[in-house]
Amino acid sequence: MKKFKKLVVIFFVFLFSIFFISSTVSDLDPKYIEKFGYNSICASGKGYPKIDKYDESQFDFRNGKFYIEKNTQLNLRAILPEGKKYWDLFTDFVSRAPDYKEDEALEKIIWRVFSSHDNSGNKIFSTWPPPNSELLKVLSYKTSDKELAFVTTDMSLRQPEVRQWTTSGMSWSNQSELEMLIGNWLSAAKPGYQLYIVHTVGYLEAHKTTNNYIVDDPIITAIVEIK
Repeated sequence: MKKFKKLVVIFFVFLFSIFFISSTVSDLDPKYIEKFGYNSICASGKGYPKIDKYDESQFDFRNGKFYIEKNTQLNLRAILPEGKKYWDLFTDFVSRAPDYKEDEALEKIIWRVFSSHDNSGNKIFSTWPPPNSELLKVLSYKTSDKELAFVTTDMSLRQPEVRQWTTSGMSWSNQSELEMLIGNWLSAAKPGYQLYIVHTVGYLEAHKTTNNYIVDDPIITAIVEIK
């Protein structure tokens, strides 16, 4: 009898998981795809782009770039390539990363933000946006002065449902780390300054003394300009 009850519990947990995953990957308002397409990043200075409700007034998108005011906020939503989930992107990455060991890693969704100018107005990169060769692939948190922000979302076995997502976002109001890293730059920015937003995957070597992040090349990118 106990065994039967255990099987019933497992069955209902399985059904709940299927429902959760299905609702997660199907709730994206199709107007996002109509406006920006798959494999895109949406950037807003006027609130967080909710997954199930597209709000045209949140975006100033022109000439392939997003525009925001200085001294404001930055909210982001990424839409993966059509038919892809985060775990698909990650498994492709680790197939090219021979040092990856599942029991020694914490898998991550990664947001990276680079700026065209520093707070004093000096250009940071000779080529803009920076080529992949200038983006560190192995790094400990905030090791490069050229990188404005490096923020991650966990998709390890502690949060396996995240692996099934086809979209994710970064809210200014709920992500104090993003505000802390970018807020000063936004306050000092001048019209024409730009941010290069990179969305990708990687993992943290959690059980090594280095605690390095191993990061894939950019998967999705966007340019945000100060107006």
